[in-house]
Amino acid sequence: MLKILEVANKTFETSVETNDYVPLSVVTYNRPLGAKFYRAGNFDTSLIEIAVDPESGALRGFSVISFSERFEGQMNAGRVVPGIPVTDLSRFSQSDVIDDLAPFSLGLLGNTAVVAMTDFEISDTIAVCGDLKFHLSMNTLAGLTIENLGERDVVRISEHLARMKR
Repeated sequence: MLKILEVANKTFETSVETNDYVPLSVVTYNRPLGAKFYRAGNFDTSLIEIAVDPESGALRGFSVISFSERFEGQMNAGRVVPGIPVTDLSRFSQSDVIDDLAPFSLGLLGNTAVVAMTDFEISDTIAVCGDLKFHLSMNTLAGLTIENLGERDVVRISEHLARMKR
């Protein structure tokens, strides 16, 4: 579980990439950021990497490398705040990578991609950075959404979802 200290009132442009190998990658930077990552999944059939700014602790993007669960739930509309979540960098004191054995799911709701780390229905705050939304629940990351995906990205994510074993 990724704990959030605060939501910094900063916003960045987002860049979305989808391809045949990586279902979804979203970043809020255009030059090298550093090498701190929070990773979750079962590390066999599912893995998500969340980029953490090595100086500020801000969550600056994510990549769904692989997934084994499909999101088909509902999202709760929590309190909306502008900005980007910040995590405690002291958790990275032993390594630049934190691995958590934690399930997550990927889904599409129209032209919005959804990554659910926990139950979205208990989300109480949504930190908004352009089209990227961080859904928080009791100061932990509950999920991520990226809105206004282009048709090409929606098709590619749909293809990944269709290939998933049921």
